[in-house]
Amino acid sequence: MALASLFTGAAVALRYAKNALTGVQFINIPLAMAYTAAWLGGPRLGFLVASASYLISDMLIMPGPWTPVDAGLAGAAALAFGLAARRLRGIELAVAAFLATLAYDVASSSLLYMIFGVPPAEAVAMGIVGLFLPVMGGGLIGVGPVTEAATALLAVGVIEGVERRGVGYGG
Repeated sequence: MALASLFTGAAVALRYAKNALTGVQFINIPLAMAYTAAWLGGPRLGFLVASASYLISDMLIMPGPWTPVDAGLAGAAALAFGLAARRLRGIELAVAAFLATLAYDVASSSLLYMIFGVPPAEAVAMGIVGLFLPVMGGGLIGVGPVTEAATALLAVGVIEGVERRGVGYGG
């Protein structure tokens, strides 16, 4: 419970602070914290941290139909990462974090487009294209891959720092 509280609290505080300063996202802080928690305490801890981080921070920022979607999908991404993390190190761990974040981004965008009435095939296409080009009012180009890479690098950097200290799965 202590690890869940620590990582959830950090994710909520940092996401809230980031949103107070800017609406631009170049790193998914809740997922980076959840991946680190999943590596330290297992897939279920990662799921809990990701889900709780989105639920709590959305209540502070702006809840909406995206809140349960983001919380559930972030939890699933952290759970998947946690299952893979036991067997991976270094660049493989970074690739797993990148792919889990990419899957989360595409799935969350696609589901939200569907909630707002976009047909499923078109919603998935928009979810993928939206990673690279502005869709539905966005203004940034290529923000998806930058966010996935930054999230993966932060999570793996923290994980490797913790691992060097002999804590977690690697210790």
